[in-house]
Formats: sequence, structure tokens, C-alpha cells
Amino acid sequence: MPRVQQQHDTPPRGGGTPRSAIAAAAAECATGEGRSSSEDDGDAAWKAAIDSIASVGFSVPSSNGMAKAASSSNDEVNNHVDLEEPPLNANGNAVALTLCFRSASVTTAHYQEDSTSAAREVQSGVYRPFQGNVEVLNISLINGTIRELNPVSTHCYNSSSGSMEPSTWSFDASKTPYRFSDVQNKFTVIGCQTLAYITDNTDKSYQSGCVSMCQNVSDLMDGSCSGMGCCQTDIPKKMGFYNVSFDCGFDTSQISRLGLGSCSYAMLMEAEEFSFSTTYIINMTAFNDTNSERVPVVMDWAIRDGALSCELARRNETGTYACRNGNNKCVDSPNGPGYLCNCSGEYEGNPYLPNGCHDVDECKNSPCPSVGGVCHNTFRAYKCSCRAGRKLNKQNNTCDPNTTLITGVTIGFLVLVIFSSFGYMILQKRKLNQVKQEHFRQHGGIILFERMRSENGLAFTVFSEVELVKAIDSYDKSRIIGKGGHGTVYKGIVKGNVPIAIKRCALIDERQKKEFGQEMLILSQINHKNIVKLEGCCLEVEIPMLVCEFVPNGTLYELIHGKNQALQIPFSTLLRIAHEAAEGLSFLHSCEM
Repeated sequence: MPRVQQQHDTPPRGGGTPRSAIAAAAAECATGEGRSSSEDDGDAAWKAAIDSIASVGFSVPSSNGMAKAASSSNDEVNNHVDLEEPPLNANGNAVALTLCFRSASVTTAHYQEDSTSAAREVQSGVYRPFQGNVEVLNISLINGTIRELNPVSTHCYNSSSGSMEPSTWSFDASKTPYRFSDVQNKFTVIGCQTLAYITDNTDKSYQSGCVSMCQNVSDLMDGSCSGMGCCQTDIPKKMGFYNVSFDCGFDTSQISRLGLGSCSYAMLMEAEEFSFSTTYIINMTAFNDTNSERVPVVMDWAIRDGALSCELARRNETGTYACRNGNNKCVDSPNGPGYLCNCSGEYEGNPYLPNGCHDVDECKNSPCPSVGGVCHNTFRAYKCSCRAGRKLNKQNNTCDPNTTLITGVTIGFLVLVIFSSFGYMILQKRKLNQVKQEHFRQHGGIILFERMRSENGLAFTVFSEVELVKAIDSYDKSRIIGKGGHGTVYKGIVKGNVPIAIKRCALIDERQKKEFGQEMLILSQINHKNIVKLEGCCLEVEIPMLVCEFVPNGTLYELIHGKNQALQIPFSTLLRIAHEAAEGLSFLHSCEM
């Protein structure tokens, strides 16, 4: 069968492939760094950082070629893709391209002479990187992969010509650092009554195929790709070339009557990006319309400059071993000979640049509390703290209100209140003492003390207010033994359990205040069997209190006038009481005191 094959021309070559070209270019894209073309070409140590990623060129059939293919029902249009080594300029140096982009948009693009790569404006203000006619989706420095858009091969029935018209693609990356990923890609075929093949360039080393059949729309199921309307098969490792072809024995001219599309599709594509839909079978253009005739494919790249492994690369005496920087490690390529450089341990960054691997910033993942938390990155670790007023709860990873601070402030406030209260109490006590001293002075207490010092042996006691208040239980009503117009008499107990009678006077003549203490001293010297003895007094209160001996049998008034008491007392006793009272009064008014 005649084949129309258009192949991308290979640019002039010379001087060999530069050291780790693909790794260096991907490294720049990963770090967002680029170098200008004015840098010294003699910077041999890191010129690889700008040496190009191997250029990719898809040759698209010319209009004449397509017309020729369409003119004959038996002609197959075979489009060939060469993924070549980096092109070289007249001086033998690699043509460099650095494409750095985020979310498929180019943010920085640097080109050197003769580069066939460019950043194209796909929408107003939106630029994307292309190598030839191939759109580059992203490059992974760590995984050693590049994702790009791969053309779709088709096999369609042309009702006008009444024949099947295949349009297939082949892809050659065998002389580049790229290999098709056997882990992430699958050979995928969509259609009814179709058999597609995928082979290497010799048709001997590798041959595989996938057949897809269906008789009814009801047999199809969205998301299922197991041979009914869709099939997938794995590819081997180390694959750098593939060719797609369709078996001409499968004809879709009759299935359109069953409501099925008459087009079949075959492509090597990223498996995770594909989910079968029944519309791909019902509508013959639905798949290409959805994917714009391009599907993502993943290619593994590695440093393959004659090095089969990390061990062999380290032994190389030419100095081309790329993993020489500190804090990085060499990793053997999982897909064919070659190796990659990765940052080791707790490091991240660009292992292909001097000191490109740096400590991982754990704070990027926001490990600290989101509310009130502050992350501090440290070497191989991080520390969390909380803003003022909050305390870190490590168990729950939260910043809780700082109860310690609140407690401290509260305790401090309470201590301040307590000390203030003590200070106030001390001040009030001092004021009270001053008042008591003033009362003591006003009632002649000073004169009384002078007399007591001058007359030794006086059985007279000056009580404090505290002593007397304690003796009568703070003026407890149960302690009252007598009450009259001149005051109230309480029964009290002083030290030694000695009972006393305490008279709290109702009032005092202001004119007699100064002589009160002296008069009490004189009265205390009265010693008569019919007169109650005065034991002492209290002068530090506003109205002085008298302390007398306690008479246990009550008052004379109660004895004479108490209920039914007069009938029980003999007349002789009453007469004796009157006589003894008269003797006492006589003694008070005599000069025998």
C-alpha cells in the first residue's frame, strides 16, 4: 500500500550532546530561574543549566499531501514525529531553550538562536510553551517526566468515496533522553469493528495490538474500556519509538446503520487522563472534538549520555557526572539506561544547580494552628508558636486562650486587692487606735496611770475594749444581768475564769470626763462588806465601762420585788438587808474611805 510519509529534517549536528541537557533545562523550569544568552559560553560547569531540552517537532502533512491522501481510497496518510537531540549552532554549541510556566501558562521564556521552540499565545493574554507543533504541558524535575500533547491516529469510513481512510502517526524519540512511560501510558483504541497495532521501528522487537468490537449501543458502558467500544493495553519499558497502524480487514461502513460512529481512534496516551464515554462511539467526531485531536502522553527523561547507571556515571573520569552537589543523590532511571539527580533526605530544590538543594520548608504545608498560629522553619524541622494572648495546645494542634496569663493577671489582681485590704485595715486600725487614745486621754486615763504608778499596790485594772468585748461575747444579749436608765450590766468571764460584772454606761457628764478615771481610782479603794467592789474600768471607748465584782444572787430589786419573792423572805432577813444597806451608804458618806 502506498504511504505518504513526511519526516521532520534533522538539523546539523556536531560536537556531541551537552551534559545533562534535559535535566538542566527541566531544572530551570522547576526553580523558575533562567539565564540570558549573553552569559559566557566558557561557563562549562553549569552551561548545562541552559542547554536545551531536546526539541520536539511534529511534521504536519501539507495540503498537497492531504489532498493526495484523500484522492485515493487506498492511500494511508502516515505522519512521522521525530523527537531529536538538541540542535547545534554553527559553533557546535547546543541551542538552548528554557520554558518556565505555571498552570500551563508561560511566565518566562528564553530562547537562543535557531531554536524551533516558542511560546504561543493560545488565547488573549494566555501563552503556552510549544516545541515545534507540540504543546508542552509540564515538566517534573523530581519525577523525571515531561507531559505533552500527542496526536491521535484515525481510521474513518468516507461515505463519499465509499472507502476507509486511515491517518496514522509514528513517533521517534530513540535518539533522545526521552522514553515513553510504561507506567503512566497505555495504548488506547476507541471504535467498533476496529483493530489497531502499535509496533517499534523494525516491526520485530515489539508488536502489540488492541481490538474493539460492539454490535449495539446498549452494550456500551461509560467508564468501561475492556473491549466493547474501547480497549487498552500496556507498553514495554525502554520504548523510544512507536508506530500506529490499523488492520484494513476491519470495515466500519456498515455499523452506521446501527447508530454507531464510523470512525476509530488509536493513540498512546496518559491512562489517568482517559475515561471512556459512549458518545465517542455514537458521534464519529466526539472524541477529537473533546480533545482537539491531541491527548496527553507522559515521557520519562533521564541523563543518558552513555551512562547506564549511577554507579557507572560516578566512575566516569570525564567529569560529566551531574549529581556532584551537596545534599543530593543519584537515582537510576526506572525506564531504560541513565540516571536522575534528586535532593536527599530532608532537602528540596534543584539538585542540578550549585547548592540547589536546601532544607525543606515544612511551614509551606501550614502544620501549625490556622487560628493564631505562627510557624517557624528550622533545620529539618519546624516550631509552632501562638500570638499574644494564646497558648499552644500540642495535642489538639490549636492555639487556645492563654489561661496561664489570665490566671496570672487574676492572681495578681487578687494579691493587689488583698494587700490593699490589709493596708486599708492597718490604716483603719491605726485610726481606731488614735481614736481610742483620744478617748483614753479625755477620760483622764493619763492622770489615772500617773496615780497608779505613784501609789503602788493598788488592786485596780485598766481593761482594753478588746478584753471586755471578748468577756461578754461581743455584747451578747444572753450576758445581760441588769438594765436601767444609767446603763446595762453584763456578766463576763476574764482570764482565769473569773466572773465579773461589766456596766456599760448610757451617758456621761461631759464636765466630769477628765476626772472620771481619777474618781474610779478613788472608788476602787472602797472596801466594805456591804458595797460591791470596783475592780477596774475601760477608758478607751466613747462612754467608759465599769468592771465590778460579780454578785451571784441577783439584784436587791429582784430579791424584794421579784415575783412571789417577798412572801418567802422572813421579816428579820428584810430588816437585816435594810440595816446592811444603810451601813454601806453611811460608809460612802463617811470619812473612813
